[in-house]
Amino acid sequence: MEKRICPDLDPAFHNLTKEDFEETFNVGSFAIGKETMKLGDIYEALKRIYCGSIGAEYMHITNTEEKRWIQQRLESVNVADQFTKEEKIRFLAELTAAEGLERYLGAKFPGAKRFSLEGGDALIPMLKDLIRHAGKQDTREVVLGMAHRGRLNVLVNILGKKPADLFDEFAGIHKEHLGTGDVKYHQGFSSDFATEGAQVHLALAFNPSHLEIVSPVVIGSVRARRDRLDEARSNMVLPITIHGDAAVTGQGVVQETLNMSQARGYEVGGTVRIVLITKLVLPHQILKMPVQQNTALIL
Repeated sequence: MEKRICPDLDPAFHNLTKEDFEETFNVGSFAIGKETMKLGDIYEALKRIYCGSIGAEYMHITNTEEKRWIQQRLESVNVADQFTKEEKIRFLAELTAAEGLERYLGAKFPGAKRFSLEGGDALIPMLKDLIRHAGKQDTREVVLGMAHRGRLNVLVNILGKKPADLFDEFAGIHKEHLGTGDVKYHQGFSSDFATEGAQVHLALAFNPSHLEIVSPVVIGSVRARRDRLDEARSNMVLPITIHGDAAVTGQGVVQETLNMSQARGYEVGGTVRIVLITKLVLPHQILKMPVQQNTALIL
């Protein structure tokens, strides 16, 4: 997908001069810890926060309190200093594990379908850090749903499936007590993940070849788990769904699930949804939207 240039972000588009950049303004709701700043400093700070490798879109939210909550957490954190040296080394090790598995499978089983995570390797450290953070916030169960892209990597590097068992499946060796007949990238799994907060139980839902049908299944599973807990503990269950960039816009079950998410009988307190951008599809040829995640704007 070609990089889009937004003229509105260029100061020249608004006829701003160097003299204007020396003017001092009240920063308003800008959560940077100062009441006034020079326009040039405001511009550089906003550029650093919103125009780097991490972006955020929240101005469409109609609830001002929710909007300010997101804004304050984005603007008050210096991303460059957010992680310690030990955390960065850990992220590198997790990326290496993700890439190493894909390279090994590609070399050892070159003709086998595996729906590689290559290009989306950051999913592994992202999921692990998300689960670690959730554990600190008293989450005790995480229910995951995803299609086959990157699923084998998630099974091994997130849920702890033994690599030897995965390699046996590639070699056509099946454990008798598990039965046969389904492909390895449809398999579900469950395990426990140790965090600083507590042990978190992970459950990856089984998924058929229908790319997005697992989304309402995960929500239903989470709702059932929440219903057996009292209201004070209902937020101890976290749903996470991982989508492909084509399927998230092209399959109506995603929009149906999102539309039901606020209904009293279906809501689960929110779902973390991750979209893997493979660039195998160009969404602007299908829908008049700049990015696939805009599907979620219906909320």
